[in-house]
Amino acid sequence: MTPAEAAQLSYAHENTVALVLADLSDSPGDGAYGDAADVLSALMSDGGENILLGALYDPVAVAMVAQARVGASLELSLGGHSVPEYGGAPPVVTAQVRALSDGNFICDGPMWNRVVHSFGAAVILQVSDVISLKSFKHFRSSYAPYAPYAPYAPYAPYAPYAPYAARIALVDGGGLASPRSGA
Repeated sequence: MTPAEAAQLSYAHENTVALVLADLSDSPGDGAYGDAADVLSALMSDGGENILLGALYDPVAVAMVAQARVGASLELSLGGHSVPEYGGAPPVVTAQVRALSDGNFICDGPMWNRVVHSFGAAVILQVSDVISLKSFKHFRSSYAPYAPYAPYAPYAPYAPYAPYAARIALVDGGGLASPRSGA
């Protein structure tokens, strides 16, 4: 689906269980930069509420935000810097700084459980009440469609991390790994 279709789906989503939008075209695991902005732009202009955009690579924005304090609001050009013709130019957003981090963490879900990772300096920004991920499949073990009546036998070792998505929808945001790129 296109970013516009994803935004409309998020707007129409009334389930209390999460809708997960996965931008398969901008997955760093497939060689993309992880900074495509078309999905973010579509969600901001036509999407629903309470949306989390997972992992947008933008070291310039992180450096600017790192000088701020938690709670501060800043105007930023967010994402879309690497190759704007693939995945869109950076939208200018007003964002509130929610958290600052050194980027070190320990995985605690079904994928890579207890493995230590570091993404370098990282921030959490609230742009608006805007889950969209930059991935095709690795997130699925944590976000598989929720079915309260289904047994969680495959997830037994990770019972606290049982799936909780009402639906997973793949979005082609035009990033470098887009099946439409012709590469």
